Amino acid sequence: MELEDIKSKWQSVKPLIDPQLNDEIVKRSISKGTDAKSRLLKRSLWSQIFVSGCLMLLATSRIWAPVKYPYWWLILFCIILLFTILCSLRGYNIVKKINLWEDSNTKIMATVVSLQKQYRNMELITCIAALPLLLWIPFMLPSVKTWGIFFCWSFTLLAFIFEYVWYKSNVKQLNNLINWENE
Repeated sequence: MELEDIKSKWQSVKPLIDPQLNDEIVKRSISKGTDAKSRLLKRSLWSQIFVSGCLMLLATSRIWAPVKYPYWWLILFCIILLFTILCSLRGYNIVKKINLWEDSNTKIMATVVSLQKQYRNMELITCIAALPLLLWIPFMLPSVKTWGIFFCWSFTLLAFIFEYVWYKSNVKQLNNLINWENE
């Protein structure tokens, strides 16, 4: 008797509870999805600003820097940085076009997987192209002493470690964009 009474009361209250729970779940999912997308866009924007600043400093380094690097080295490195900016802009536009509310999960996942592939390829190409240029710096300048070579290579290693950490963090943000519904 008591069980029947509880069951009937639950049935009378259930239609009022379900819409509230669904609305709350939808609002929470929307805010998390928006947060994942906006965080990824902000990271991409900051990355572009940083690389653009580096490009400007490197392009004008013959004017202000005490060490005068050869023109061929500066041009090659500026091309690498320009390539990075263009790839990053393309990725930014792709992420911006993702509509978490209207696109299907399959489309979002395919877009994110293609972005991850593009991002990985961009990182590999830039690292493979920049590494020989960065390691060749001490040999280009005859006035650089042993401590200068050590400093240059240490700075190069540190830069690649930071770039790897940044890369892993961005991949994690891309994965959060895929899993925004499950959070």
